[in-house]
Amino acid sequence: MPGLATRLAATFVTATVGGYVQDDWKLTPRLTLNLGLRYEFWMQPVERNDRQANFLVNDGKLIFANNQVPAGVPASLVEPVPGGIGARSLMKTDTNNFAPRLGLAYQMTKNTVLRAGAGVFFADDPAIGASARLVANPPFFQSTTYATDQINPILNLSTGFPANAIGQNVNISAATLSSWAQNMKQAYVYHWSFGIQQQWRDTIFDRRYQLHIRPRYVQL
Repeated sequence: MPGLATRLAATFVTATVGGYVQDDWKLTPRLTLNLGLRYEFWMQPVERNDRQANFLVNDGKLIFANNQVPAGVPASLVEPVPGGIGARSLMKTDTNNFAPRLGLAYQMTKNTVLRAGAGVFFADDPAIGASARLVANPPFFQSTTYATDQINPILNLSTGFPANAIGQNVNISAATLSSWAQNMKQAYVYHWSFGIQQQWRDTIFDRRYQLHIRPRYVQL
């Protein structure tokens, strides 16, 4: 099917801050504990020129950064940015990203050590490209396709696409919309590890087991 789209151009601005504290406790001559806590903060991305919108599925409306509605968007398709979310990011920033860590080492025998650990690890979504983000909402990005029966041509190279194929007016029934949960949380995983190290002469044999559990996914 032939199609036509506007150029998608955006400049994202975001920030990431993290901190970590750790201490070791030697409880007995054979047992050592490692306790730590990490905190991570991801600012929800904003577009440098506020050229982005979020589609609210439950309301069937668009909200625009800083309530700046571009020309051509019908008022019936727009509602103000709700309270409690970023006026520019159009999402709520998750600030509860505390990640505890625990490790231990226990000397079972002179040449055998048991090691174990557990922790929470947060993640961001850098792999999601611009075409799936809020900058891809109309009117900042528009596309249209023309269905054909693959027999009879509906467009010719000599005439090209119709002059009004893509315009300023937004037709939400024919638009491709991107919607992100306003209260989206950072994705995180639980990670456990368990292993035994055995020394034999100048060689150390290490056997380890790991388990990952993903309790939460990115909400789109």
